[in-house]
Amino acid sequence: EISRKKTQILLGVFLIGVLLSFSRSAWLAVTVSTLLFLSFRKFKITYLKIRNFTFAFLGLIFVGYFTGGLNLILIRLQLTGDISVLERMAQIRTSFSMMLAHPFGVGLGNFVNAADQYASGKLLPWQFEPVHNTFLLIGAELGIAAMLISISAIVVGLLHLFKLLTKTEGKYKCFPIYF
Repeated sequence: EISRKKTQILLGVFLIGVLLSFSRSAWLAVTVSTLLFLSFRKFKITYLKIRNFTFAFLGLIFVGYFTGGLNLILIRLQLTGDISVLERMAQIRTSFSMMLAHPFGVGLGNFVNAADQYASGKLLPWQFEPVHNTFLLIGAELGIAAMLISISAIVVGLLHLFKLLTKTEGKYKCFPIYF
C-alpha cells in the first residue's frame, strides 16, 4: 500500500505538471475530476453508477465531436474567437479530410508532411504541427481501423479498471477512477 507521504508527493508532482502544462484542457479535466471525486465520495455513489456516468459522458463528448455539436457549444460559449481554438478546429477538419482521402492512413509520422494538401487554406510555417487529438492523429496517419482499435482499447481498459475496482477494498479504492 502506498503511504500517505508518497501519495502527497505524487499528487504534488502531478499538480505542478498540470499547472506547468499551461493547458486549459488539463486544468478543466483536473477541476472536473476533482469535483466528481468529491461528490462521489460525499454521496457514496456506487461504482456501477460511476461507470455508467463516465461512459455516458465520454459517449456524449464522442458524439458531439463527430456530429459537430461541439462546434455549436464552442460558438455558444464564445470560444471560437480564440485563435488556438480556431487553429485546432482547422486541424480537426484537416485530419478528417486526410482520413476520407486515405482511409488506411498517410503513414506513420506523415501528418505534418501531408497537412498542407488537406488544409482548407495555406498553412503558415508555425501551423505545421500534428493535430492535438491522439485518436485523430492515429486515424490520419495509420488509418481508420487503427483509430477504432485504439478507441476500443481505451474502452476495454476502462471496463477492466471498473471490474478490478469493484473487488478492491480500502479507503483509497476510488482514486484510480477519478484521476
